[in-house]
Amino acid sequence: MNYIDTGAIGSGLPTYADRLGPSEIALAGRATLIADIQLAHRERMFAMNQRKRIDQALDAYFRLQLGYHTGLPKAQREKIIKAAGVMMKDETHRHVIAAAVSRAPWEDIEHANLATVKKLALRLPAWELFGKPILGFGEASLGTIIAEAGDLSNYATHSKLWKRLGLAVFDGRRQGAPIVTTEEEWARHGYNPKRRSLIWNIGDALIKWNKGRYRKAYDRRKAYEIKRDPEMRPIVAHRRAQRYMEKLLIRDLWRAWRRIELPGGGRHVSAAVSVGPAGCAATGRSRKKARIR
Repeated sequence: MNYIDTGAIGSGLPTYADRLGPSEIALAGRATLIADIQLAHRERMFAMNQRKRIDQALDAYFRLQLGYHTGLPKAQREKIIKAAGVMMKDETHRHVIAAAVSRAPWEDIEHANLATVKKLALRLPAWELFGKPILGFGEASLGTIIAEAGDLSNYATHSKLWKRLGLAVFDGRRQGAPIVTTEEEWARHGYNPKRRSLIWNIGDALIKWNKGRYRKAYDRRKAYEIKRDPEMRPIVAHRRAQRYMEKLLIRDLWRAWRRIELPGGGRHVSAAVSVGPAGCAATGRSRKKARIR
């Protein structure tokens, strides 16, 4: 039986999951719900990319009209880029008007599918038991992670999930920055920059809004990085601390998911995950503390 009503996603019509009650959703299985989330996410990302292409094409056109080329001095190039940015905001310019008209239907599709992702993510048990109490972690964040990673029960370890989301470490270096930039090394890293950027956006929101476990982890890691290397630029310390915090979030989510979805919490879970009153996830003590780099 095909449980996925593909024609309904993003169209404003109810999906198959919308027509089921809680008990029926459980019987149909989480695979149906995850598939609906993934489909809406793909349509959202496609519409988003089309919208961006329109803006980028218009910006490139304005730059060209202003005489931009790579042979110009840096100061002159920056001046032209700034001027083109001003032209992009001129709502009376016929090209800006045309771009807005072209962009509107893609924005509608993008927003409709984002609303669908949020609505379906609310049906995931992990939302109520893990995501909802975390400040700065919305249903769109959970939906995005599941759309990109699929069923988290399929990952034997949180390290495998890190790799899927671009957060792994290879030979002491972050994923996506191989020491030897050969085709084989890139294949081994399996790095997807677009997927990584989505996780970065989730981490950025946590830094801005979270007041509990994850913001504290970010602050501690940033202080550690600066203390370890006083010459380190602040932006580098910030990026390393954000990445550390993102890995902590993904590990906590993986543990919580397996405790919810698998009998006995899954064989590979080494620590319990609970959500405290302050709106942050807290992991219990385990025999072996997992290392995050």
